[in-house]
Amino acid sequence: MTRRIETRQKALEILTAISKESMTTQEICDQFDITIDSWRATYKVAVREVSMELGLYVPRPVQSNGYRYTATDQWHGTDATPEIDNGFKFRVRDEYKRAQTSLQHVQAAKHAAVQQGDLVLAAALGDLADMTTGSMALMRNIAERVGVGI
Repeated sequence: MTRRIETRQKALEILTAISKESMTTQEICDQFDITIDSWRATYKVAVREVSMELGLYVPRPVQSNGYRYTATDQWHGTDATPEIDNGFKFRVRDEYKRAQTSLQHVQAAKHAAVQQGDLVLAAALGDLADMTTGSMALMRNIAERVGVGI
């Protein structure tokens, strides 16, 4: 088998397991005899490809669920905890923080470009700063609608 097919097969096996019982990263690695690096690669395939084909969602593990992975087709988990909701809220906060950091770097780079007299680059960086600011406004709107403080 090719490595890609093996990874997809492993992703399917893991999704099947975590749809029955949630597991931590270490439990997954132990049960499936894989390294953490292998799990990370398999996780990407599981989330981006295999889970969508199966109609499953793999919410981001969060502290409230003990950082356990699960696969579900429900917005709320079987124990009435809002798994996908919590994972989504975590992701919105995380992406907003990343956008803030990116905006700071873009603004610093724009300032440096102006100082060096590269007005074309400064204009392009200004456009990027505007787009990032717009994305952040959209994220704030989404966060407000789902009850996330950012």
